[in-house]
Amino acid sequence: MTDGMDFSSLLAQAQEMQSKMVEAQQAQAEMSLQGSAASGKVLVEVNGVGEFQNVVIDPELVASEDASMLSDLVLTAIKDATSKVAEVQAEALGEIGLPDGLPGA
Repeated sequence: MTDGMDFSSLLAQAQEMQSKMVEAQQAQAEMSLQGSAASGKVLVEVNGVGEFQNVVIDPELVASEDASMLSDLVLTAIKDATSKVAEVQAEALGEIGLPDGLPGA
């Protein structure tokens, strides 16, 4: 007894959602996002799934010999890039019709 549930339709919807998730993940992996600090003197490049690709530091900052400041700026740029990845991922979930805050998302 199925109590009015159409399991084949439910399965088709689940498969469609899975396909959309795979497409969204592939698109995110191909994205390039930048986090920055110190008005762009420290740049961190990251793809849409959170894999860091590159760090660029203005030579003037390296010449200042203030390692603590430079460390803080790199960390700020990483946090900026990470927040952009989170925004892209939340947007992709919304496009698929899934709510934010899913486990593992």
